[in-house]
Amino acid sequence: KNMFRYGPPGIVDGGCAALTGELERRVLAAGGEIWLEQDALEVLNDGATVTGVRVRDRKSGDERDFCAPMVISNIGPEATSRLTGVNGQPDIKEEAQDGKRVASGLKVHLLSDDSIIPHKGIMYCLDTQRIAGIVQPSNSDRRLAPPGKHLLITHQLMRSDDVNAEREAARADLRYLFGDAFGTRIDILTMSQYRGEWPVNRARQGEDVIPETGLSGLYLVGDAVKPSGYLMVEGVAQSVNALLDTLDAPVATDVPELVAVGQPAPTPKRHTPPKPSRHRAFYWLLAPPPPHPGS
Repeated sequence: KNMFRYGPPGIVDGGCAALTGELERRVLAAGGEIWLEQDALEVLNDGATVTGVRVRDRKSGDERDFCAPMVISNIGPEATSRLTGVNGQPDIKEEAQDGKRVASGLKVHLLSDDSIIPHKGIMYCLDTQRIAGIVQPSNSDRRLAPPGKHLLITHQLMRSDDVNAEREAARADLRYLFGDAFGTRIDILTMSQYRGEWPVNRARQGEDVIPETGLSGLYLVGDAVKPSGYLMVEGVAQSVNALLDTLDAPVATDVPELVAVGQPAPTPKRHTPPKPSRHRAFYWLLAPPPPHPGS
């Protein structure tokens, strides 16, 4: 339902490297600094307000404090809470009722000689044991695969903590889906799993937290702070917009002259887009986007 309402997932032009490269360029152009290979040890605070962060250089082992009136964390609410050392910070329930981590799954990247999916959305697999869906991102950006090839990414759940068994279950699904083409015309590039505090999704849809925390000046972004209706990459991006809306929200003390004469305070432009109409789902059902020309 959410895909019909919001549209199919998008692919960044140029892939993840283009996104991180542009982010780095903008930070440096604005006079910012980028510190790599640093372990976050502590979110410094006085019990009520954040004052900075303490980091340790992975190569030298040296520790350093960065003083700041605002800290934005994307490592998840639970890990952020532990770094503050303050009880009562917001966290999320990462444990399912059966005791297993909610955030767990496995992804397989495949290179195919043939186009398998004729659109830019998700192909849901209804009769497989592990694989839930497959996307073909090279439909959106041909640079993501060599000429004449197609990039596929599968998404699957993990039913046990035995990673090797889960990987073999993925291979079994792929053999079931593609038959003799698997291993000949369709080859595995990489397999990667996420679980525990590693993304993709740290919170189930609808159980996300808000950007604010119990510490003034400490805010959250990322895949546990996504607005309703979004998921994965789109959800992370919209969590940043939600934070910007929070920071831009007017406070009564910001406009005392308007409050004094009874005039409403100016409403800042919202960064988070308004929720699409429910009727938009009918548009995707009746007039879906055309197949990619190269499919």
